[in-house]
Amino acid sequence: MKEIINQLASHDLLQDIVEGVPIRIFWKDREGKFLGCNSLVARDAGLTSPDELIGKSDFDMAWHEQAEAFRADDLKVMESGTPKLAFEEPLTSSDGQTIWLRTSKVPLRDHEKNIIGILGAYEDITAEKEQQTALKNSERVLKNIFNSLQDAYYCTDIEGRVVMVSPSAEKLMACQRGDLLNKTIADFYVHPEQREKFLDALRKGGGIVNNFEAQIRRVDGEIIWVSTNAHYFRDEQGNVTGVEGTIRDVTQPKQQEEELKLAKFVLDHAPLNITYLDSDARIRYINKTGCETLGYTQQELLQMSIPDIDPLFPMAVWDEHWQDLKQNISIPLETEHQRKNGERFPIEVIANYMEFGDKAYNVAFDRDITDSKQKQAALQESEARFRGLFNNSPDPCWIINEENMFTLCNQAAADILGYDSIEELSSIHPSKLSPELQPDGRESFEKANAMMAAAHANGIHRFEWEHLRKNGESFPVEITLAQIEFGGKKQLYCIWRDITESRRQQQLLETSQRRFSMLFDSSSDGLFIIDMQGDFIDINRTAYERLGYTKDEMMSMRLTELDPPEFAARVPERLEQIIKHGMATFETAHYRKDGSIMPVEINARIIELDGERVFFSVIRDISERKKLEEQLRQAQKMEAIGTLVGGIAHDFNNMLAAIQGNVYLATKQMQDHPVAADKLANIEKLGARAADMVQQLLTFARKDNVAMRLFSLNGFMDDGYQLAKTLIPENIDHQTRTCSQQLYIKGDATQMQQVLMNLLNNAVDALTEVEKPMIRCSLEPFAATRSFKSRHPELKASHFACITVKDNGHGIPGELMDKVFEPFFTTKEIGKGTGLGLAMLYGAVQTHHGAVEIDSRVGKGTTFRVYLPLTEEEQITESDNKNEITTIEAGRTILLVDDEESVRNTTSEVLSSMGYRVLEAENGEVAMQFFKENQDRIDLIITDVIMPRMGGVELFKAVRLLDEAMPVILVTGYDKDHVLDKGIEMKHALVLNKPFDFDELNRSIQANIK
Repeated sequence: MKEIINQLASHDLLQDIVEGVPIRIFWKDREGKFLGCNSLVARDAGLTSPDELIGKSDFDMAWHEQAEAFRADDLKVMESGTPKLAFEEPLTSSDGQTIWLRTSKVPLRDHEKNIIGILGAYEDITAEKEQQTALKNSERVLKNIFNSLQDAYYCTDIEGRVVMVSPSAEKLMACQRGDLLNKTIADFYVHPEQREKFLDALRKGGGIVNNFEAQIRRVDGEIIWVSTNAHYFRDEQGNVTGVEGTIRDVTQPKQQEEELKLAKFVLDHAPLNITYLDSDARIRYINKTGCETLGYTQQELLQMSIPDIDPLFPMAVWDEHWQDLKQNISIPLETEHQRKNGERFPIEVIANYMEFGDKAYNVAFDRDITDSKQKQAALQESEARFRGLFNNSPDPCWIINEENMFTLCNQAAADILGYDSIEELSSIHPSKLSPELQPDGRESFEKANAMMAAAHANGIHRFEWEHLRKNGESFPVEITLAQIEFGGKKQLYCIWRDITESRRQQQLLETSQRRFSMLFDSSSDGLFIIDMQGDFIDINRTAYERLGYTKDEMMSMRLTELDPPEFAARVPERLEQIIKHGMATFETAHYRKDGSIMPVEINARIIELDGERVFFSVIRDISERKKLEEQLRQAQKMEAIGTLVGGIAHDFNNMLAAIQGNVYLATKQMQDHPVAADKLANIEKLGARAADMVQQLLTFARKDNVAMRLFSLNGFMDDGYQLAKTLIPENIDHQTRTCSQQLYIKGDATQMQQVLMNLLNNAVDALTEVEKPMIRCSLEPFAATRSFKSRHPELKASHFACITVKDNGHGIPGELMDKVFEPFFTTKEIGKGTGLGLAMLYGAVQTHHGAVEIDSRVGKGTTFRVYLPLTEEEQITESDNKNEITTIEAGRTILLVDDEESVRNTTSEVLSSMGYRVLEAENGEVAMQFFKENQDRIDLIITDVIMPRMGGVELFKAVRLLDEAMPVILVTGYDKDHVLDKGIEMKHALVLNKPFDFDELNRSIQANIK
């Protein structure tokens, strides 16, 4: 090793180079011993010369904690013969500081290329590392500041278009940030001239404007006051490229401005000196009275602190006072103030600890007590007088000496403890009148000494204590210890207050809180308590169970996460509404955990909880109410349909009546023309079909009663299918199957025909563009199962006929299944459907006390099943022979009344052909006049029900006043039974529907005519 060292040392030039380079250089042997280094390495090692390092290893140096790592690197380089370059590592310097190095190590070789050690170099990069860390921290801080700005930051280009806004702009403008970008900021000003004033102020202010106030219109239309601080934004050449600044909503401060003016006036003119002080004793506010008392201006006092005006309150005393005030909240004290002219005067102060925002203040109310101090000095001169006050105090009072022993107490103290005399309580330690342990587990002796020490240290100390009466009964008291001068010594004045009652009140409060918690969780409505940022504070059981969450799950969510997007977007607006008005009631919706939506009504208000303003919301599930509202809307639709259909039916039946009359007359005249008679018979059948269709519409619209009769569905299905299958195109494979068992129902065959046609028509529509389209129709008996009864609890029957229509069409999507029976609901394009077919089907089945079920799969097809209750009545076989028309004498007179001329003329001609004499009248008033003039000649009246001026029912009543036995036949295009609802006596009267069968009319005339 000496030979190597000598060889290296002999190279003076190399040594000069090593010393001259600005980096640390060292070399070691294979055992890790330093062979040499430059002065910079020696300095890091705390050595004065490089020679002092020779022969030592890393384990001998200040960086011995990193020695293992250094040695491992050395061995790796020597064993591999490969340099390790520019890697970073820590090193503990001689002063104990950790510095960062950028190190390179290469093998050290002799002249035969053998590796004899390590040659290393490093540079101190600590400053560089610190700069990198500081830069990253600075970038993170700036980003956090930008994202957490309460005021809205904005930047516009030279034309005033918005190019950047902070997240807080969303709340300010009631929109998303993207909604503001590229908008011209002038468009938001309520008064365009305010924008010009802003730009003018910016120019006059040298490119800077502060606290510029204006009214702007938010995206939701609300107008607010804002205050703007802004300046020109310049490029690197100093050219103005835009404006950037911050905007603050000052709407509420504007409203509060007048209130603040009043409050300031009251404070300034209060009879007391009022001062706000911060924790450093600096005066932050003093009222006008205080300024006048001290002889300073307000500006002068705002530059001063308490030691400047109170000689007795240097900063050391102030610091103690501040801590005591924080603990006791309110402290009365006396001190002295000094006026500007140097005059000192005593004051009495009530100091109050208050927090506002994130700052704390001493709010002091003081008054000059020069007069009272003089009086107090007079009182203190007489110790006897003091003893008298002490002894007669109604509160238990004690004097405690410097040895922490009771030396004096008043009679109230002896009475509360149950002792006969105060002498028994002298020269006794307070712990002797206490249980061994206090409620907090501390020994009474140790704790009493600590409390008295605190009172001596702070001047005053207040705490709670457990005492014992002479009989061993314990009771709680609140103790105030105050240090006083008594008998020329510093002693403690002790006063007790029995807090048994206050403890009881506290227990009552806790009980009340438990009751509230029980009521909160047992409410049938959901209850939310939410902070002003929209985070949950508490949720009751109903709220989270109704939505399918656990309480912990909901507490971790934000309010907006519960609402579907269209409702969540309005949450900020709702919160603002509640804040503005104190309360609000509105409807919204919440997501259940399973993704379903529950409509709710929210009644929210602002309450104070633990000193903080919070939102208290009552959440009511209105799902059932929404269903009822939807049912009401459907009922209103049906009522509108009924009104429309009723009017159409009346007019259409009148036309059918005229057509049927003309057909009847023509048939009588065409007996010898069989071809024409056959055509007329077809017209008569079509007229009857049309009349049935009108009755079907009236039944659907609830304007008519169905004609229920007993008939077999088997025959109906055979005949009805033959008629309905004309709706089915030839490319569709269709079949029907009817059971052999005869299935009788009591129903309306016309409605059943319409049901079958609607089912087949619906199936045909579903098969559009379907390969191998197929329809299957069947009739089978069905016995109600338990499952069927649970689905249809309103059905009383147990045995049904089941009509099934099945197709292999497109199927019905699940979301539309609840709407298929709604009137006017259709998925067909305009002009291809009315939306009434399935609604009429549903109404007809309901009329027959049955049910409809749908089984549909998208892409697979749909099956409709109609269940109709079977009747237990015996089948009635109608006679094929109509009642024969009896012949009556010719020339009987009928008064015919109808406002429709065509109906009146046709009916008159038919009646005349039957041998009757006919008097015609176009309304009830004319008919009544004819009746009065021809009462003895008229044998029967036929009158329409609905007519202008006087209707048929009114005419009927008027006739009855003159002739109780006059036969009257009322005819109507509406439901004939509706006439009976008028509450009139129908003796010698009957009602027929238009269009009527004229043979039936003739039979009715002959059965009722005089």
